[in-house]
Amino acid sequence: MDCFVIFEEENSDQHWWHQLQSDICPISLDRIPDLEYEPFGLLADLDDGRVSAKLGGLWGSIAEEEISSWPRSRVHWFDGAFLASFLVSTGHFINPVNRRHLLLQECTSLDKYLEVHNLPPVQVEVAFKEAE
Repeated sequence: MDCFVIFEEENSDQHWWHQLQSDICPISLDRIPDLEYEPFGLLADLDDGRVSAKLGGLWGSIAEEEISSWPRSRVHWFDGAFLASFLVSTGHFINPVNRRHLLLQECTSLDKYLEVHNLPPVQVEVAFKEAE
């Protein structure tokens, strides 16, 4: 009797961002759950004392750990490649949803996000510093 091993492709439903069923990137207009790579999150405001560790944006293990504990309205999710291109091309380093000014740490984190996900580098941190 022949024995065949069937390898299942990675179940895309296992990605943490697939929990964000109703979220849409406000720049690309793509559904967040349809992204091939994780989204980049920006906090809506920085008034909460819990945000000190999150000042660099939400992605990676921080986003995965925090997604269940943060109210949906507190985080704006983006296709990080589109967000980076938007910021650099406009020269306006703001959260496109509520126009909150971004911090240098968020721009630095976005550059790292692009690198980790093998997305084209955009030099967000450099552009942010030049715009100051």
